[in-house]
Amino acid sequence: MPDPSPSLENLTVEQRQDLALARLTRQLLTNPETRGQVQRLLTKADEKLQFPELQIQDQIKKVEEETKEQLKVAQEETKRLRAEMKQKDLHAKITSAGLEVKPVLELMEKHGLPPTDENYDMAIEVLSNRQQQLAEPSADFQPLESPETKDMWKDPEAWRAGQAEKILRELRGSGRRQ
Repeated sequence: MPDPSPSLENLTVEQRQDLALARLTRQLLTNPETRGQVQRLLTKADEKLQFPELQIQDQIKKVEEETKEQLKVAQEETKRLRAEMKQKDLHAKITSAGLEVKPVLELMEKHGLPPTDENYDMAIEVLSNRQQQLAEPSADFQPLESPETKDMWKDPEAWRAGQAEKILRELRGSGRRQ
């Protein structure tokens, strides 16, 4: 009785090449290092071929990319919110010291100070000291009579505000020359 399996001798050259190609493909598909690449190439060559594990890998990759993007957006938003909260805290610190925010920020900017806790504290201290220097004179102080001191005694609040502005202008002017 003849062997039911075809013999290689009875195959044409083309059939032998197809058989060799099928063996090579099977070897590549069973090798974990080449399996995914071969599956992708075969799918590209014949769109009818479907490899469920490739579809799952593609879906996982898509979900990972979307998750990474969402995480990046969330981290940026968190960073922005933290910076805003920190700025509000520092501005509240300024107002609790009895100062206005704008002059403190201008002083820091003029001297190139980054917005750190220490630099805010220093700017608050400098401006607070300036204001204290402009405080009302003691009761036993007798002012000299001059046009400027007359204005001071007429309206001490307005005079102090004018002097504070004058000092700030001088400070701003001296910082530019350095």
